[in-house]
Amino acid sequence: MVGSTAMVVPLIFAKSGILTCICVLIFVGLVSYYTCDLLVIHYHKNETDVADAVFRILGRKWFYFFSLISAALLFIAAIIYFILCCNVLYTLFCGCLQLFFGLSDFPAKDTLVLSQFSYQWTGIMIGILIFFLFSMKDSRQFVRLNGYGIYCIAIFLLFILGIGFRNIFTKSLTMDESLADGVKVFYVKMMSDDFINVLSTFALAFFIHNCIYPIIKLNRHQENNSRDVCFGYLLTGIIYSSVGIFGSLGVLCGPNDICEAPRKANTVMDYFDPRKPLVLIVLLALALQLLTVTPILGYITRTQLMSLFFKNPQPKGAAPVIFNIILTLSCVIPQIFDIDPKLVIAFNGAVCGFFLVYVIPIGLHHKMLYGKQDELRRSILSPSTETVLLASVVEVENLDITALKDDENEINASQDPQAAELNQKLAKTRANAISKPLFYLGYGALTVYGFGLMCLQLYQLVAH
Repeated sequence: MVGSTAMVVPLIFAKSGILTCICVLIFVGLVSYYTCDLLVIHYHKNETDVADAVFRILGRKWFYFFSLISAALLFIAAIIYFILCCNVLYTLFCGCLQLFFGLSDFPAKDTLVLSQFSYQWTGIMIGILIFFLFSMKDSRQFVRLNGYGIYCIAIFLLFILGIGFRNIFTKSLTMDESLADGVKVFYVKMMSDDFINVLSTFALAFFIHNCIYPIIKLNRHQENNSRDVCFGYLLTGIIYSSVGIFGSLGVLCGPNDICEAPRKANTVMDYFDPRKPLVLIVLLALALQLLTVTPILGYITRTQLMSLFFKNPQPKGAAPVIFNIILTLSCVIPQIFDIDPKLVIAFNGAVCGFFLVYVIPIGLHHKMLYGKQDELRRSILSPSTETVLLASVVEVENLDITALKDDENEINASQDPQAAELNQKLAKTRANAISKPLFYLGYGALTVYGFGLMCLQLYQLVAH
């Protein structure tokens, strides 16, 4: 769960206030964990993906809807990673050219310049490279490289924590803005009413719903899935809180400091002098991480959509090429016009998060608790059989899922031990269920909150 959001969290803490952000982080973390746990509750060991459970419980239409929204989330995530990658690489290139060749006077990132080396040309060059990387038919090499990404993230986290600790012990800090002079005394904002973007950003930071099943499937003790997912959310919250607090303190820049307040900052690294060797190392680590993740996101999005529409993850013809062109242009155009990645992150968290964090888990849970028995025959279907059906959909070319007749999916639970196990699990869940009025009151409030957050984020995006 710790990903690209970590690069913008310090700026959000600095702008919206440390205490405000911590309260929002705790709230969003609890809500995200609770809805994620709804998926965990209804997981069966033979299901490899959340889409399996959606198909089994909610049916074919919801399966398609879930797959489309999940692909949209990854599509936008690829755009976010591309923008951040270009941002880091341009800063890295400028730092190297200044340090080793004495060049200077590079255009600002928010200035559209095509007559010399600029942020825009960086995006175009990386866009050409990323197009060919999006076209790969096998992502295993990048997955292996991305395995080292944890070390790149660790370098970034240690740098942020170190800078923050240094400022705590070497600078005078105050929570009274009138006492700060920006030279000897620095203002630390604690609270503000600017929390909409914070809610949306942390919604994406804690988002793991569409890939939770492959994670818990590896758990040796399946009975501890909910507990272990809770620990994962707790650890993520601690990491983001630490990055936000120490990162926001780390960008308190004074004269002759390693950092300098930029005219516009898209990430926390925009504050630091790229001519410093330590900053160059961190920028290089982040660039490697972002460059390996971006093609993987493009590859997964393409294979999901191709499987959905062509029943084949690698179809022949122009469709994959057209998709790669569309995705590349969708990445390059926002980067050229210097769209703030914080806005894209907030949009993705609020809009896609509304469906994947609230609508799908709550709808799935409602169906399992209060659905009529004849409507739940898919949920009693042996997950192993359901997995075979789904695998056929995504792997066998020219298979029409609509040809799968309902009567072919009916299995006698008494003759299938896996179906019997699922029946027993369903009975236990229903025995512990709350009353319908309380369900609609509580989960309705959650859904209204998610919908309201989406509407507010869309309004802010248009107003921006």
